[in-house]
Amino acid sequence: MMKGCRSGITLSILTVLGCLATAGTAFAAGAAPDRPVVVTKPVAEKRVRPVYPRSQSSELREGWVAMRLTVKADGSVADLVAVDSSGDGDFVSPALTAVRQWRFKPATRDGQPVDFENHTVFVTFVMDVARSKRGAQGKVVDGLRDVDRLIAEKRLEEAEAKLARLESGSIFLYEYPFLYLRMASLALAEGDPDRALVMMQRAIQLDDVVEAGTRHTIMANAIRLQVQLGHYKAALDMAERLEVKEGGSIPPDLAETLGKVRALAADPTPIAVPARIGRDCGYERCAEGQGSWMHKPLRGSFALASVDGRLDEIRASCDHKTFTAKAEVGLSWTIPESWGSCRIRVTGAPGTSFQFVAQ
Repeated sequence: MMKGCRSGITLSILTVLGCLATAGTAFAAGAAPDRPVVVTKPVAEKRVRPVYPRSQSSELREGWVAMRLTVKADGSVADLVAVDSSGDGDFVSPALTAVRQWRFKPATRDGQPVDFENHTVFVTFVMDVARSKRGAQGKVVDGLRDVDRLIAEKRLEEAEAKLARLESGSIFLYEYPFLYLRMASLALAEGDPDRALVMMQRAIQLDDVVEAGTRHTIMANAIRLQVQLGHYKAALDMAERLEVKEGGSIPPDLAETLGKVRALAADPTPIAVPARIGRDCGYERCAEGQGSWMHKPLRGSFALASVDGRLDEIRASCDHKTFTAKAEVGLSWTIPESWGSCRIRVTGAPGTSFQFVAQ
């Protein structure tokens, strides 16, 4: 390995480490623009509410579905898929049917409408009858206390089984964030912080049922975990949402940490982020026996290094382009500025460790 690559930070800047030199380019950015490009994101102008599935309305059960889609330059919807949902999937079909009918004010680039890929929308199902009964069922509250005790006692398999029963028995949307936070606690106890972060993000997205102060606390804790895991761009994005979009405040210790992240981003030295393929692909689809690791890159160029195990594929899901390639050591990928913001997914054998080197 060659010297000159930072390992990033946890809550403080760590020692500068070496990183693997790379050669070759999977795709090139091209010439830099002569002036800043003005870009706007799509905004939903016509929303169609989904039909409540009879199987769930008969039980007064509430739920949610997250979907990914392309907003075309004419404002229509294409490439629509469900990427996550609550319950047993009965909400997915009506959610997809409704969102296909949505219309958007399209994204623009220098004033011209453009296609916008990998846009995420979130639909909730709330029973009118249940709105006056917001709160958790007594059995769920008691069950969550049991889960807390089981985790504290390191009886993790029992805690996981208990959470599965509680999730299947939950009917109110209000109950889900607290279930997801216990799932996050369990994942941390099991040594799976990336999965814990997914569960925290699930809780955060249910912003219409989580009180603002509680949501802001969850967001601050998620930012801390993102920094510890090297997800620096995601941490900065969530901090902006917390402060600018939601009017929340960043705790002083976290503000200091984020200052170090910004300094790290401004330093041209490559950053090596330790990564590990998860036990499955979560809500993203992949082949049997595969897991995945998700990341928002801090910089436009990156490489893979120090692989211990098997990596299969790298996928860049960006605002204006989706790219897939074989995950190979010895290549350096560069994302063109014109592609917009991106999220990287690396798939492979669960447990495979590697370094994601931001260059």
